[in-house]
Amino acid sequence: SEDRYRRLVDRASDAVLVHRLDGRTVEVNRAAWDALGRPPSAEPPALADVVAPASAAMLQTHLAALAAAGHARSDLAVRRATG
Repeated sequence: SEDRYRRLVDRASDAVLVHRLDGRTVEVNRAAWDALGRPPSAEPPALADVVAPASAAMLQTHLAALAAAGHARSDLAVRRATG
């Protein structure tokens, strides 16, 4: 159920950002907010704004896989709000 999914994502120790094909983030769990150094009340950031430069190419591969298969999972390095 939707409730069970939300609890699972919210309680995950890994950062989880759910996003659209255009890279716009629609859901961010607590671990992701902590990793990004941003308060949960902030506007969800676009992936391109938080992915570390070293992972930029991997982000493009991730978005292409998402477009092709309808789903994708990637481990991308992120940068904190402070740099």
